[in-house]
Amino acid sequence: RNAGMPWRVPQVAAGSGGLNGASDAAFGPDGHLYVSGYDTNKVLRYNGTTGAFIDIFIPNANGALSLPHGLAFGPDGHLYVTSAGNDRIKHGGAQIMGRR
Repeated sequence: RNAGMPWRVPQVAAGSGGLNGASDAAFGPDGHLYVSGYDTNKVLRYNGTTGAFIDIFIPNANGALSLPHGLAFGPDGHLYVTSAGNDRIKHGGAQIMGRR
């Protein structure tokens, strides 16, 4: 069992929050599920217990993400996303230590 990962993984409905072409998922230190969308170039956030859509955590703005693939949370609580289409690693904004 990974630290912070619930025993039950929530079910996320297809298309929920615009999800299309999910490429990776990671639970954040806040307990929420983060999913990268390969076809939409976004990272979406879902309730880690219910699977309900919360928001677009990283929008598709100014080409910041292009074909996002890998997601990982660093020890600093930040989300890092690999962006295969433009050979970048995107720092996912605000620190997520249990809130945001």
